[in-house]
Amino acid sequence: MKKIIISALAVLIAITSTVIPSYAATSSAEDNGERYIHASYKASRIIGEYQDDGSILFIKQEDAHANANALKELIADNRKKTIVLPKETVEIDQTLVIGSNTTLIATGATVYQTDNEAILLEDEPVKNVTIKGGKWLTDTVEKGNLYRNTSIRFLHASNVTLDNLYINTSYVGHALELVACKDCTVTNSKFFAIGKTKAKSNEEAVQIDIATPQTSPSAKELLGDSYVKGQTCKNIKVKNCEIRGSRGISTNKTESDGGKWLSKHHSNITIENCKITGTTSEAMALHNALNVTVKNCTVKSKDKRIKTTYSIGINIASFGNCEGKTKSTVLVSGNTVDAGRQGIYVGSYNSKKKFKSVTIKNNKKVKSTFKYPKRSVNGHYKKHKQGPANSAIFVSYAKKVTITGNKTYTKHGKKNSVHYEHYNKKKVKSNKAYKK
Repeated sequence: MKKIIISALAVLIAITSTVIPSYAATSSAEDNGERYIHASYKASRIIGEYQDDGSILFIKQEDAHANANALKELIADNRKKTIVLPKETVEIDQTLVIGSNTTLIATGATVYQTDNEAILLEDEPVKNVTIKGGKWLTDTVEKGNLYRNTSIRFLHASNVTLDNLYINTSYVGHALELVACKDCTVTNSKFFAIGKTKAKSNEEAVQIDIATPQTSPSAKELLGDSYVKGQTCKNIKVKNCEIRGSRGISTNKTESDGGKWLSKHHSNITIENCKITGTTSEAMALHNALNVTVKNCTVKSKDKRIKTTYSIGINIASFGNCEGKTKSTVLVSGNTVDAGRQGIYVGSYNSKKKFKSVTIKNNKKVKSTFKYPKRSVNGHYKKHKQGPANSAIFVSYAKKVTITGNKTYTKHGKKNSVHYEHYNKKKVKSNKAYKK
């Protein structure tokens, strides 16, 4: 008789566990024939509903504070889960912290941050996160009260996918910041700085950042000193996106602490089929990045500091003595570039290590609008025959250089449209100047 009772109890437990799904920090109950998730902090509060496919539909709450509390509870757990936002506006007044193994579907939804001290979404070091769709907006930007902040930030995350998002920021903030992340793919999204911009602002709409105390104080504060030891990003892909900021997109470097972090380089950075605009700086500032590919992008730098590097369209520059540079390749192809001092610049500010190879080919239009003065400036005019300062394409410090099939424009004409120096092997041919 005892065996029968024990067996019946085991069956009852098995049935109960399949009918009522488990969920960390929440309780589930049958209500009107449907399964709901109740908040752990208030048993009567329903914050989610299980769908037939196993996903959880977020139940919108009565105000921004309640929405933020409920959403934080649903997405912060590290178990595998899919959270779906309703196709309406969901206001929040706190930063959402997302957990590992989370898919967050916001297609048709708008997430609206009403607290100008909080960012929209952040993580602790996570892996396997996907966010699809949605408008992610900050309240103070919409009202024109610009503040210095980031909209969405990932810290030391891996295997992150962002697809079809719209994110706004101010011209002195970042729409998306990836700090020391790896294996991240960003596709079909728009990252826009809106409002007024300062004439000399260099802040990026999309920043691929190094983790140091100066560049990422949030990582130091939230995670500790071991997370700001110069860790960099690896395997980052940005495809089919539109980006506009003071500076469009960057891989970040820092000269702080006496330059101790300058040898640290990001690696495997790919940007394809994007429209990128820098309003007061470069469209692309890919600093300290190894194995870079930029393909089929439309690139424009509007910066009026035309004599400076800030007016370059695609600026791929290495600072510091990095061992990996000698194995690094750079490919820039199929792009349309409209810029100031140079359209495309690939070079090193440290001559001890050279890029393995630089290939710049079949770019549709590469335009430099800066006309170097006829008089000598510190001997520069005589030495370089005006080349570096106003060339459409400029390359230096590479073991092998290939520049072919490009259409270029400078105010000095074809003679100075392509410039290269400090190379061992070169292949430069079939580049044609075009008229304005």
